[in-house]
Amino acid sequence: TGNTEINGGLVEASTGGAIYGNTNSTLTLNDGTIRILSSWEAISLSRPGAKFIMNGGLVDATADPKGVAIIAFKDTELTINDGEIRASSAGIMGNGSESGSSEGTNAKFTINGGSIISSSIGIYAPQINGETTISGGLIEAGKTGIEIRAGNLTMTGGTIKGNLDTFEVKENTSGTNVVG
Repeated sequence: TGNTEINGGLVEASTGGAIYGNTNSTLTLNDGTIRILSSWEAISLSRPGAKFIMNGGLVDATADPKGVAIIAFKDTELTINDGEIRASSAGIMGNGSESGSSEGTNAKFTINGGSIISSSIGIYAPQINGETTISGGLIEAGKTGIEIRAGNLTMTGGTIKGNLDTFEVKENTSGTNVVG
């Protein structure tokens, strides 16, 4: 357990993740940059009770084509109030597994403001009993703005942009997928 507050500067990792949220820990980013230079995630909420609160700053996962800005597992919470998230793969990614160490149930995403910009998917939310709540901000993706596979999505404000010309539903190996 523990709390960390970042008010400026740079946290950067060239291999592995930049920051891991452990059990019952809270990371707050008010200003500064968290950057990953590999195909890992910049921030991993990896244990139950881990929280990330973003009030400003930048989370950058654009250096590698598979870069994920934030990944969330079982019983974790993510709140974006302001700032910017940039990613090549997914800006925010949940986990849909129901068992094992990577279980993704009950992860909660709250977007009140800021921006999530991705070359692929803005928010990928497959988590069982997950909650995604959007009341403001901008989510803009090169493919799909938000992909919900399980849980609930509540949207009362904000803007979501997927940048494909067509809207299609297609089968993939783990169920129906919406593109565009």
